[in-house]
Amino acid sequence: MSEQFPPAVIEKLGERLKRSLVKEGDCLLTTYSGYQGYAHLGMMFNGRLYRIRAHRLAYLLAKGSIDPALHVCHRCDKPACCNPDHLFEGSARENQLDSMAKGRKPIGENHPQAKTLDRDIVIMGRLREIGLAQHEIAEAFGISQSQVSAILNGERKTIEPIVRDTAEGLLRELVEDHNKRYGTVGDKNYSDLIVRARKLLESQQEAK
Repeated sequence: MSEQFPPAVIEKLGERLKRSLVKEGDCLLTTYSGYQGYAHLGMMFNGRLYRIRAHRLAYLLAKGSIDPALHVCHRCDKPACCNPDHLFEGSARENQLDSMAKGRKPIGENHPQAKTLDRDIVIMGRLREIGLAQHEIAEAFGISQSQVSAILNGERKTIEPIVRDTAEGLLRELVEDHNKRYGTVGDKNYSDLIVRARKLLESQQEAK
């Protein structure tokens, strides 16, 4: 991982990155090219090749370290941007949902993770339908309220309704999803979401 790079490598690559940057609005774009706009920098050091994405290097230089389990994502949605203020750390799931919110399919439709994303979207939609606020959904899924809004309101393909239609089915789906993602450790935001959903569904059933 990038934070395990020798300091001499980070320093040398950092110098090369800085020389490649051009300002475009608030963005700092590298002139290096790469697949889908994501440039890499690399060099040999002590007989070993070190490579790192340009924007990840920019974040590392600005922050001093990166959690090896996390991605470095763009707020500006410009892969070539290396402005640290436009970058943030996020999990693979958060990175994929962020891409979806910006109107891009981050992975192939037949990839197993694509089905997970579709499932997330269906669950978000059902939670919104029963009355949960976007900010509550955002907290549970680890993304912003604006991203939830973009995902739910943006144009997207019709997704097979994999969440059970009944109230009991939805709650069971949420519990299963929580346990699958977080195991016995659990996640407070997601747990709070389940409690809130249960209360809303119970009040709606009482009103019928």
